[in-house]
Amino acid sequence: MLEILFILFVLFFFILPRAALACVLGIWTVACIARAVELWSHQPSAGKLLLKIRVISVLFNFLMSVATASILSVIVHFLILENRYLFLFNFVFCFFISLRWFDYSQYFYRLAVLRFFDLEVPVVSPSAFVVCEGSKSNYVFGRMYVPVFFDAGFLYSEGNKFVFKGVLGEYRYRSCDLTEIIKRSSDTIRLIPRAEKGPFNSKILDFKFKDRFYPFKSRHDRDKIIDSLSETGVSHSSASLK
Repeated sequence: MLEILFILFVLFFFILPRAALACVLGIWTVACIARAVELWSHQPSAGKLLLKIRVISVLFNFLMSVATASILSVIVHFLILENRYLFLFNFVFCFFISLRWFDYSQYFYRLAVLRFFDLEVPVVSPSAFVVCEGSKSNYVFGRMYVPVFFDAGFLYSEGNKFVFKGVLGEYRYRSCDLTEIIKRSSDTIRLIPRAEKGPFNSKILDFKFKDRFYPFKSRHDRDKIIDSLSETGVSHSSASLK
């Protein structure tokens, strides 16, 4: 059934590319808004300000990516080749590359969290400033995960424990508390706690590193923290959870 739907979707793109692109963007926008509303409704009152700082950070990164893409596209347009289709391609390409590879707001984000919530920087090593999003299963539209809380703080290992000290609380996990550690990307770690071990009834915990301007350079920090837990007996992999 899924294969048939995928083939029909590809044919739809070839026959009516503009309508198909509009449908994809519309679905993606609705999904993002639905996740944001779900997260806001579940987020504890003490963490509402965190979401506001996050929104400002996302908007700042978006505007800076637009500015970067505009500057690079204009340079190519006037100095190399004056072609509107090439200009549009360069703008879209540079925008998405900038949005994914650069985190313009990471310094200000960390500064705002430390300033408004008075977090203490841990003296242990390795440690990293991260944001944490907890999600749980939702079966309304099939098997999917919806966010239930958002937090920011420091992630580090302490002996045989995986420790996250955030605004909403401090979470400690031993080997018996975790099912798996997954490397989702170069700057994201996913923890799967055992039943009843996730805060705020969450089933999975995604930790995204916010310590570097280039997120993909967080791979070394990610691996150091995971390697420090290699003796805990918790399995880890690079596959994404489906």
